[in-house]
Amino acid sequence: MTRRAFLLAAASGALLLLSTCKNTSLKVACQSDSDCGANFRCANSGQFGGDCVCANNQACPPGDAGPMFCNPQGLCQSQVGCFSNLDCTASGLYCDTGVGLCVTWPACGTDIDCPLGQVCSNQLCVAGCRSNGDCPLGDAGAVVPCVCSGGSECQCPPPSDAGFVDPASYDRSLCPIGACNPNSCAGDTAVCPYNESCVAGGDGGLSTCQSDSRDTVLCQNCTYSPGSLASGCTGVPGANFCLLDLSNPSGGTTFCGVDCSGGQGCPSGYECDDVIILTSSICTSDLSCVPTGGACNATGADGGSTGCPVDTICDSVGTQSTGRCGGFCVKAEGETAGFCTCVEDSDCPQDTCDTTARTCTISQKPCNPCDTATCNSVVSCVDFGGARGCWIGRNCAPTHGLHCPLPGQQ
Repeated sequence: MTRRAFLLAAASGALLLLSTCKNTSLKVACQSDSDCGANFRCANSGQFGGDCVCANNQACPPGDAGPMFCNPQGLCQSQVGCFSNLDCTASGLYCDTGVGLCVTWPACGTDIDCPLGQVCSNQLCVAGCRSNGDCPLGDAGAVVPCVCSGGSECQCPPPSDAGFVDPASYDRSLCPIGACNPNSCAGDTAVCPYNESCVAGGDGGLSTCQSDSRDTVLCQNCTYSPGSLASGCTGVPGANFCLLDLSNPSGGTTFCGVDCSGGQGCPSGYECDDVIILTSSICTSDLSCVPTGGACNATGADGGSTGCPVDTICDSVGTQSTGRCGGFCVKAEGETAGFCTCVEDSDCPQDTCDTTARTCTISQKPCNPCDTATCNSVVSCVDFGGARGCWIGRNCAPTHGLHCPLPGQQ
């Protein structure tokens, strides 16, 4: 018997040993799969090109460390412990992190062991989801919501538990299984395209993303003047103000917001935030802001240590040892004049009742002309970003990192 004949006859046994040892000199040369035994194939490239290598797990005998499988290189490899799916190189295997072993799909230990669009139930991957993150992305990378009973968005962990546990350690098997539905927004405007809102369906139907009617006002151009309430942002009800893009306050970039002070939701791409203005007192320096607060000890320049509110200044007169609390002069870059910050609520514009329209002039809320207190306690002097300003309401404005106009408005 020639050496060639011996090697071919012993292929089934020899290769089981060779496939676990890359440096052996015993190889079975081949030109096609037919040159190799059952469950083997002829490698046509790479380090083992022209050699018979394993084609499936049946070519691999049990190893000393346990079961073996045929890896993508055609070598029999021991099925050892794993920490993630990356440790399981054989096709059809995933890492069961619960036991730390590579096992065959669709068996599973947790949701992360299953592909997108599936979750782990009774140790098997089944179609479904427990939260939006379980669903594959839709067209153009759009988020596809996970819809639970009643058409609501599945949340895992649920809001009642999210504040008390680490979501990464939460037992997801406790959450209900929903379905990925690209045709619904499940009550979550965040999954909608820019400038659209999630609107509930009629007669119990699924909620869908729809154009927001406030889009005719949101992000539109307007005229802004510090200390002024005039906005011109009309067209939809509510206290809609002309807002200044704080990312470029010296550039004078302005846009219209819409009222959200009553808890109204904002379209996708927007968030509800406080609207704060300066007083109507024009100034050229801090000294030109007339002190309006109470008496203070003039030993300090900033509020807090002198008896003044934080972010105000104790302004003394002449050689007097005491003074009164005053505001700072805030000016745009390059401007010689600006407006004073407030010290007390009385420094801010007062909301009054328009007897003709029967609405408050600032908040735009309904008012009783016969009750002068109807519009009281709306405007207040608050601290913001190292200064003090007059809080006049809340408006929808582009969320952090976005600027007007938002995509879809250009």
